[in-house]
Amino acid sequence: MVKHIKLSILMLLFFAASAQSQSLDSLMEMALKTHPSLKVADLKIKQQELLKNSGFELKPTDFYYIGQALGYANDNRQHDFGVSQSFELPKVYRAKNALIEAESELLKQEKVLTEVELKKMVAQYYWEVVATYQQQQVYSNLDTFYNGFIKLAALRVETGETNKLELLRVESSVKNWQIKKNEADKRYELAQRQLGYLLGRDGQINIENVQFQQLSIDLPEVNAANHPLVKYYEQQKNVAAKQVQIEENVLSPTFNVGYASQIFDGNAGLNLVQFGVGIPLHKKPQKQRIQAAKAEAAIIASQAETDQFLLENEWNWNLAKLETINGQIFSIDRLLMDNLLESIGLAKIGYEGGELPYFEYLAIIESVIAAEIEKISLTQEYNEVVILINYALGVQ
Repeated sequence: MVKHIKLSILMLLFFAASAQSQSLDSLMEMALKTHPSLKVADLKIKQQELLKNSGFELKPTDFYYIGQALGYANDNRQHDFGVSQSFELPKVYRAKNALIEAESELLKQEKVLTEVELKKMVAQYYWEVVATYQQQQVYSNLDTFYNGFIKLAALRVETGETNKLELLRVESSVKNWQIKKNEADKRYELAQRQLGYLLGRDGQINIENVQFQQLSIDLPEVNAANHPLVKYYEQQKNVAAKQVQIEENVLSPTFNVGYASQIFDGNAGLNLVQFGVGIPLHKKPQKQRIQAAKAEAAIIASQAETDQFLLENEWNWNLAKLETINGQIFSIDRLLMDNLLESIGLAKIGYEGGELPYFEYLAIIESVIAAEIEKISLTQEYNEVVILINYALGVQ
């Protein structure tokens, strides 16, 4: 029985026992196809693309009639039937189209941010499911072991070899581990539900033969310039610059051309041609709007610089955190391999030889299991930080 437990302790951290599982890549692909947030992002992009080239928009064409001297009895009446059209300089239309294109690209960058966040969440819950499953297996293997100790303790009480206090100590220990097992079960179920929600499906994800190990970082150095959030800010700055151009173009002159056919004193065939230029004379309000647009562009640029600085700091902080957690995992590995696992064999000899009380032997087994559970928890904590770097910091 002890050999079986010892073997389980060595193997459970890395492998589970089923022949079927679903890979993280396949689940991410599923999430990217089905998650509502990405469907909304695609619809926004499609909606924006419908506006392509709509910046070339002439103002409404005016069709008019002008009648003069209509209240007099003489024949000097004048009738004008005309059409006029106002338009702006070509640069104004180009600027409007450029803004539409920039806003479309901004929505695409926004979708990339949504994809990165979704991937990060899928990875987090996936490895949470794997980690809690591993803990479940460790606790489950204790059931037979604990039941044997309870029966032995009860028998020793019946035969008078010990008092009931020792039986209560064993039963209390068993209940304590059962509580921890139930907590692990609840964390597993919660992680399964959260992962299922991201995937838009019911039922649990099969991960029983997934290898549980420390994940690796994909990029060895800080490169926040490649982060999707930085690229998103760059596009925001581009949109803001285009908006400044739009506001500046409001001060550009507008033009009006028209044509009218006249009937004067009963004579038809007379023509009238009209040409005009509209010049904004009261410029102060528009200049204020231009300055406000430039201030908005400066705010975006400053925010982009600030967030890039924070990203690089977060990157370095997380790398330092990985070193700390890795050191803790190394210490537990050494403790397990050099002390605790060896102590199981020595305790077994002492227990079978009658030199070690059975509840002390049980305490040694529990210390090994506690170390193994702690190693799983630390490994999951390590993976959480790696996922944050690989996904939330835009490596993936």
